[in-house]
Amino acid sequence: MRIAALLTSTALALGLTHGPSARASVEQPHLIEQSVGFYFSRQGQQYFADNLESILFMNGYSFSTGVFPRWDYQADEAIDLDNLPPGMAQHQATLNSARRTLKNWLIGFHVNNPLFKVEVENIQYALVFDRFSIVPDHALLAESGERNAMVLVLEATVPELRIDVEAVKATDLANPLLKAFDHDRRRQAPYTAAMKNLALQVGPTGTPLTVRVPVLLTVKEGGGLATRVLDIETNIEDVRVSATFRQPLDLPLVRVSIGNMHTTLNQRALERQLLQKKDELLRALQSYLDGYAAEKLPDTLNEMIEARMPHGFFEMNRMDPPGSEGEIADRDKFVWGLSPAILNQTGRHLYLGLTGYVEDPRPRRLSWMPGWSWDPAPDRTVPSTRRPRVPDATLAANDGVLTLSQDLVNRMLQLSYNRGLNREFSVPGSNPIRLIERPRLVIDGSSDYGQAVLKLNVETEVDGLGSVLVNNPLRMRFDLRISLGRTATGGMKMRMNEIQLNSIVLDPSTINMWESKVLVEVRKKFRAFNHRIQNEEKLLVEDFRLPSSLFGMPMNLTEVSTDRNGFILLYVNLDENFF
Repeated sequence: MRIAALLTSTALALGLTHGPSARASVEQPHLIEQSVGFYFSRQGQQYFADNLESILFMNGYSFSTGVFPRWDYQADEAIDLDNLPPGMAQHQATLNSARRTLKNWLIGFHVNNPLFKVEVENIQYALVFDRFSIVPDHALLAESGERNAMVLVLEATVPELRIDVEAVKATDLANPLLKAFDHDRRRQAPYTAAMKNLALQVGPTGTPLTVRVPVLLTVKEGGGLATRVLDIETNIEDVRVSATFRQPLDLPLVRVSIGNMHTTLNQRALERQLLQKKDELLRALQSYLDGYAAEKLPDTLNEMIEARMPHGFFEMNRMDPPGSEGEIADRDKFVWGLSPAILNQTGRHLYLGLTGYVEDPRPRRLSWMPGWSWDPAPDRTVPSTRRPRVPDATLAANDGVLTLSQDLVNRMLQLSYNRGLNREFSVPGSNPIRLIERPRLVIDGSSDYGQAVLKLNVETEVDGLGSVLVNNPLRMRFDLRISLGRTATGGMKMRMNEIQLNSIVLDPSTINMWESKVLVEVRKKFRAFNHRIQNEEKLLVEDFRLPSSLFGMPMNLTEVSTDRNGFILLYVNLDENFF
């Protein structure tokens, strides 16, 4: 029996290996809680804190440079000219005087509170990080009152930043008297002022820009992650920003006529005033950006995340049926899915538990073959709520622990058996043995640390004189103890330990006479088999294919064990010399 093929493909079912995939859906999947889990130790969390920028780059994301083709902004409400923001309050008296003069001099002229629309074209940025990391925040988590949750904080320190903008166009939508004739569209359009080739720069000397973006992660009611950006902290008001732009400004033509006298806007004088007030205007801009980051940016980011990930990180895919050979048509592949279900953040670790399923999309039908049946439910019909038990000392010595549930493995064994795969295997010196039930992996602590039991129900033909004693085929069930270990190449192997002789139970309906004698002979054969595998390593799985990387980073398996709650524990370290 190719149990190796059955078990090695578990990694594929978890989506932990890379390759082409097809989207798939299942109407009513049999969900298995905590099918997969991952613990991040403090040591593992520090790895992400130290290498986040490189990790993101390995996955195709770079934040040190970028381009945005366009950004549009329209104010929600007009600026109250009678009550200017604090950053511009010192100009209130001058503005009031100018408005009174215009009203007295120009009959019927009135300036409404301006409602600005800003269009920014071709934004390019380049920055240098002194710190760029993601860390858990236990105080914010406690403050949130959420239980099944995490708070992860993106922290960035930027000593150097440059933003280049091709054009900034500002339009006042609230003053209909300020119109220009649009020759292309044959209509009146609002005047637009434009600033070309604007460059904003921070550093490299002075106070660096710091940003702190906390994100609350919770589990949705139907599965998947919900994210909510909390209050953003930044010191943008304390940072020294310099600005340059191409002169002259692109301003609308303003012409005033009184009788035979005509005058136009003194553009040079306006530019001189703008340059004189540049630092003051930049401080006002920084004050606005600080308020925007605190009041509006979290909601904007939350909307963006929800639009990009409406299913909350729910993953669906297809896989080859375990034990199959050759090319498998996409419609005949198993369907699997994973969804975050448990979040746990403590001072010792972060834990992510994933609910999963594996289903066979092919029509279900009975077969004439003996023992063929279809059982729609996993081995444990009530999903397990038990969490993997990971020793603190072992976890602290590694970056993380990947956990695989025996329920998920058994679900795969069940579906593969139902497909008619892996029904027979050979035993040296005996006739082939056929499975008449699906094999079942049991990890319950009854075996030693790092071991498990494979429960088998089989039948075989008895030849020679022994055939008189049995009604062929002889049927029996027994337990095969296996142990898990690390291979020399860093994979996982499954070794046969022994067939537990006291677990052998013969089917009385297949025995003609002298059942005790038949049992003695069966135990004798299995005892010889146990002796042989004690002296030479007999592997069920030579090299269990484990994920070789996590988020693109090489991952090394250091230890394999089991726990009494039904999980395989794979202790891993991330490559410290990778970056």
